[in-house]
Amino acid sequence: MGCGTGELTACIADMLGANSEIVGVDPLLDRINIAMNKNPRGNLRFIHGQSSSQFPHHNEAYYDIHFSNFVFQWLHPKDKEVFIETAFRVLKPGGRIAIQSDDEKLEIIETAIEALLGDGFKEQRAPEYIVGNSEVKLMLKQAGFCLVSAQCKSSSYKFENLSHFIAWLRATYYVFEGELQESKIDGFLQKFVNEDGTVTMTVPLYQIIASKPQPQASIE
Repeated sequence: MGCGTGELTACIADMLGANSEIVGVDPLLDRINIAMNKNPRGNLRFIHGQSSSQFPHHNEAYYDIHFSNFVFQWLHPKDKEVFIETAFRVLKPGGRIAIQSDDEKLEIIETAIEALLGDGFKEQRAPEYIVGNSEVKLMLKQAGFCLVSAQCKSSSYKFENLSHFIAWLRATYYVFEGELQESKIDGFLQKFVNEDGTVTMTVPLYQIIASKPQPQASIE
C-alpha cells in the first residue's frame, strides 16, 4: 500500500517468486506509471487507487499479507481507521498486516522545510498525521487483529550532499516550488550538515505486525 515508484514492491515480488501474486497500490498516477515501466514482473501488478477501496479484491478475504512502508503517517486519522478495517477485510484468516512508519516528527525535516524552501511551502506541503506505536497497536486490536510483534527502532539515512537531501525532501513532501533561502542556509549547514558535506537523518520508527485470527472450530 502506497507503493510509490515500486522498487520495494518489485523486491518483494522477486523474493516471493513466480508463483506469487503481488499488487502495488498508490494514489499518484505518475508514480504508478514509473513503477510499471521500471519494474515489469509476471507476478506483479501496479494499481492506481486508494488503499481503502480502489484495488483488486478489496471486498473479499483474498490476500495473505497487507504491507505498508512509511505510508501510515500520511493518512488522515479517519483514513487510518478505514485503512486498518480494509486490511482486516481483505486478509485471509491467519493473514498478516505489517506497518512500518515514523514514530515522531523529525527536527531536521521541519527545519529544512521552514528554513530552506521559502515562503508558501505550507500551502503545497502534504500534511503528516503521525501517531505513536501504542495508538496503532490499539487501533489494530479494536479492528480485530491479534498483535504478533511490535518494535521501536531508529534507522539512519545518509545523503551525499545538501542538494540530494533537498531533492528527496521536495519529492517526499510534495514541495515542488520555492527557492532556497540563502540567508538561512548557514544555520542549517552548521546544525545538520556533516564536515564532509553529507547529511545524515536518523528516523525513529516502529514496525508492527498483527494477524487476522483463524476461525474457531465448532465442537459438538
